[in-house]
Amino acid sequence: MDFRPLFEKIMDYEGNAIFDELKNYEELTDAKKYLLSLDIFNTSLEDHYGLYSLSRILDILTLRFQPDKNADGSTWLGSDISLKEFMEFAKSLGLKADFPKYYHPFNCEIFEAGQEKIILK
Repeated sequence: MDFRPLFEKIMDYEGNAIFDELKNYEELTDAKKYLLSLDIFNTSLEDHYGLYSLSRILDILTLRFQPDKNADGSTWLGSDISLKEFMEFAKSLGLKADFPKYYHPFNCEIFEAGQEKIILK
């Protein structure tokens, strides 16, 4: 399934109720059926492209929740969507957000890195 049209719809959206657009996305039911039917051990290259485009959609929708509000290097704050709305959208696709109870590197994303200054004598 190609999620690029939905990605483009989000990127082109100029209003302030993106969640209403997501709820009314005509292929939402088909997208959920597609995702639930995937066999992770037998996916085609086309499936990989579709999953990548879905990951870009989720990245764009979560941009607003980034701590520095400039995570993509631009001044755009991301789509106007609340955490509750994001969770509802994910659920409508058959996805589940995980909120880990303890730290593990697999569950975390690096959002800032720096270089330590080393002084040699």
